[in-house]
Amino acid sequence: MKSHNMTLKQPYFDLIKNGKKTIELRLYDTKRQQIAPGDEIIFQNGDNSNTVVVVGLVRARCFASLFDIIDVKETGLEEREKAISIMEQFYDQDAQNKFGVVGIVVKNKRFRDGNLQKFVTFLHKGYWLLQPITGIDQEYW
Repeated sequence: MKSHNMTLKQPYFDLIKNGKKTIELRLYDTKRQQIAPGDEIIFQNGDNSNTVVVVGLVRARCFASLFDIIDVKETGLEEREKAISIMEQFYDQDAQNKFGVVGIVVKNKRFRDGNLQKFVTFLHKGYWLLQPITGIDQEYW
């Protein structure tokens, strides 16, 4: 299991910390290609930090395509078109075309229940995972 550090702005930091945001959106760049199910991500916001466990990865060529696969509300955003607009402020279309994008499905370490049922639902909806779930410490379930 690896540990990865990422910064996360408000209100998204609090949404993940409270378990209301279960998918983190990023460019699938070299740094994100190192992330695997079972890894930890330490999200930083100023002096605050929150550790989550990676449950799975959903990859697409762009955010518009990713939002055809995942439920936008799991990302802390409400509407598909607004979500695309917000994400394109962080990652322009050229960057998306070069690297692709990833939805990182996470489970907050402080909760012992929660995302497993959502993850099972993802699999039933045909979500494509880059890697199978392996090596996840059972205490998180």
